[in-house]
Amino acid sequence: MILQRLWGMASSLPVLAMSFGAASAQITPNPGTFSVSGPVVFSQVGGATLNCTANMNIVVNPGGMTGFVTSFSLAPGNPLCAALAPAGLPWAVNRITPSTMGRFEISNVRIVGVGSRCDNGRLIVLWDNWGTGFVSTNGTMPGFTPSTPYPNATCTVQGTVNQTSGSPVAVS
Repeated sequence: MILQRLWGMASSLPVLAMSFGAASAQITPNPGTFSVSGPVVFSQVGGATLNCTANMNIVVNPGGMTGFVTSFSLAPGNPLCAALAPAGLPWAVNRITPSTMGRFEISNVRIVGVGSRCDNGRLIVLWDNWGTGFVSTNGTMPGFTPSTPYPNATCTVQGTVNQTSGSPVAVS
């Protein structure tokens, strides 16, 4: 009887281990801090399409499921990139599960410029675990320009960023 119970417990361990493995998807290292930089295209209905360089610092909380963006900038490329600034930092970072490729999202993204703004956007980062991420808006962010009223001056961001500092980042 005791051997039968022990065998029953031992046979359930692989199932238990698989369930813990599935639940442990995360951004590593955690806690941790890393920076990314790279070329992106920023566009807004009623405004210009700009080729910029995005720079971002990200903090990953213990457990690897959440974090926050502590700084963000769009630099030239186009001289108008420097006129765009982040608002409402820190922005939330959340691990997206389940995933076929390492993904995390950056939410509550707000970017303001001279007479224009983009509000409450969501950036999706597809991370390849070799230090590169493809960044894009999930659809578009609502916005405003002098020629196009809110929320119709939608904004998009799309490009590729590379890790520039911190321990190598993996998203599982």
